[in-house]
Amino acid sequence: MEIFYIFIFCIIFSLIGYLLGSVILGAIITKLMKIDIRNKGSGNVGSTNILRALGKKFALLTFIWDSFKGWLSVFISLCIYINIKNIIPDYYSLCGFVIYFSGLFAIIGHCWPITYLVKLIRCKFNFELAKKCSGGKGAATSAGVMISMSPWIFLISFVIFFITVFITKYVSLSSILSISICCLLILIPNLDYFYMYNIIENNSMISISSIPNEFNNPTINFNKNWQYLFGVFIIFFIIVLIVIYKHKINVLRLLTGTENKISIKKKINYI
Repeated sequence: MEIFYIFIFCIIFSLIGYLLGSVILGAIITKLMKIDIRNKGSGNVGSTNILRALGKKFALLTFIWDSFKGWLSVFISLCIYINIKNIIPDYYSLCGFVIYFSGLFAIIGHCWPITYLVKLIRCKFNFELAKKCSGGKGAATSAGVMISMSPWIFLISFVIFFITVFITKYVSLSSILSISICCLLILIPNLDYFYMYNIIENNSMISISSIPNEFNNPTINFNKNWQYLFGVFIIFFIIVLIVIYKHKINVLRLLTGTENKISIKKKINYI
């Protein structure tokens, strides 16, 4: 019976993530400004193309929301998971990774939002026509999921991303590389995994100064729980595959040396 409950909550977490992920701020901003982002730059609604089309301020705003919804989806699922301890007592400490289904589906929702599905059905599954309603490429939302998982993994990936961008000027390569390395880092224990659980479980959300103490005195030591780490690894491995798939055109351009580089100056342009 407990397995059944876990399955039900996986569906609930996935729906939470997908609905949040489907809120595409880049598309909303460009629609309000009456700009057809599909005819600008790469035609994508992610922060990189917003940077090219509208500049740094709107790109930063888009990036923050796209990242935040990845974190928020996991956080909401976490708050629910904490309150079902009595329903799944035998699996509670083993199945903490299920909250990351919300992060996975937040990325799926960001890449293929509800508007895409509606358009696809209306077009009788004409993927070329439905593409006009597709979302971003999932990199920023993946960053939000990273933050919810481990602040240390996020910081490492963040540094790798900006070093790669600085050296190569390729955002696509930087995104793929940093997210892929993040996936491998998950297999390293003792990086404060599930730190939000320990903070909430010990009622420490109000006092920021108490957070380090909760890191050192966890209710459940997920840092050494290999079932948990492996579960998160599998979920994030799927995320990596999604991000690479969404960057498939960029990968082809990188291989042929025709990928666009970015230059951050007073005016954003291609190099």
